[in-house]
Amino acid sequence: MSNNQKVQLSVIGNIYVGKSTIIFRIKENLFYPTLPVGVAPDFVNVKYRLNNRDINLQIIDMHGSCLQDQNSLSISFIKHSQSVLVGFAFDDKASLDSIDYWLKRCLETVRESTPILIVANKLDLISEQQFEKKKNDINFYIQATLKEFSEKDHKIEINLIKNKEDYFFPVSAKDRTGIDDLVKAWVTEAIKMSKDPSSVILTDGKKKKRRCC
Repeated sequence: MSNNQKVQLSVIGNIYVGKSTIIFRIKENLFYPTLPVGVAPDFVNVKYRLNNRDINLQIIDMHGSCLQDQNSLSISFIKHSQSVLVGFAFDDKASLDSIDYWLKRCLETVRESTPILIVANKLDLISEQQFEKKKNDINFYIQATLKEFSEKDHKIEINLIKNKEDYFFPVSAKDRTGIDDLVKAWVTEAIKMSKDPSSVILTDGKKKKRRCC
């Protein structure tokens, strides 16, 4: 690995779950309580230090409409991303219920072996007792979703990266809780992917051979 390796990362999920606040916490170590919701994907470059190596992160923050146009720049970017982050928020049940939609979009777009991480933002808005209850419910929901994909929809295994025993990474962009663990896992998995890329891309749930170069 070179001292200035580049990795491409994508962040997807419902609006208002705090995807951009997570990215800016990573980039500037600052929290912006209000950020404009754009109509186009946002590209952010971040310098990150991992195991005494400098990594250049190229992150794209996408919303739903960006993934509807199969010829869009964002589709091209996510196809070549080394890892994808799917976000929801603890205070927004609808965003959790949309996880299956976002995972399906990943399966239709990315390479089969692309690592996917699920992040739950706004941990600061709930108590420790609420978190313990929500954690079990969220793990059950994600596990059921993965089982449904495997058995019914695509009959393949999603390369979902677990957070120890959990299927998601709880974070707070506001106070930085969990951010460091999330980014380390995200970048580590992306580097593994960049070293051993898959030979296929999933398109409409079907395997499609990639052309070299």
